[in-house]
Amino acid sequence: WFSQKALRAYDTFPFNDSVAVQAYDPMNKRLALASHGGTIKLYSVATTGGFTSGLTTGIPTQYHIVDLTELWTIRSTADAIPIGLKFFGGGNQSIILHKIETGEMSCLDAQTSDQLWQKHMGCAM
Repeated sequence: WFSQKALRAYDTFPFNDSVAVQAYDPMNKRLALASHGGTIKLYSVATTGGFTSGLTTGIPTQYHIVDLTELWTIRSTADAIPIGLKFFGGGNQSIILHKIETGEMSCLDAQTSDQLWQKHMGCAM
């Protein structure tokens, strides 16, 4: 059987540019996504929920609805595929991004998307 309690789909990236890595910040309820093509997006996450009335089954069922609001986007530089993404620092104010082919590590300000620093490893990861 099929029950549609709460269904939402989000087109975070085009169909031919899949999500490569993701990170969730439970402290500030944010979701960071990086696509295979190198685009990075930050979303705020809001959840609502409740219970169905259970009129047909007599048993109330819990449901959750997740809303994503895009905060910012950094367009792809297409130089390498992201392999790691993580929130860090006091209050999770920064995001660190690792790229696989170039060995590049970048630190982004999670509020503004500004690049704070960038380092290159001795070789590709």
